[in-house]
Amino acid sequence: MFSDEAIKLGRIQVEFQALYDTKEMRERLTTKDRTQELLRICTRDNVSFDGFEYLERKLITEVA
Repeated sequence: MFSDEAIKLGRIQVEFQALYDTKEMRERLTTKDRTQELLRICTRDNVSFDGFEYLERKLITEVA
């Protein structure tokens, strides 16, 4: 069974990819901008710092 935190991270990943991981947004926003948006979403949803680091690595760092 999935933990609530894993479900939350998955939902944030889908939201972030839909809003900020399009070709247009990747060209328009810097890595710093995308990281700030991810941090904003994580803060809004009370995600732990470890959760934020995981998402940052998966969505921004490893992709760049």
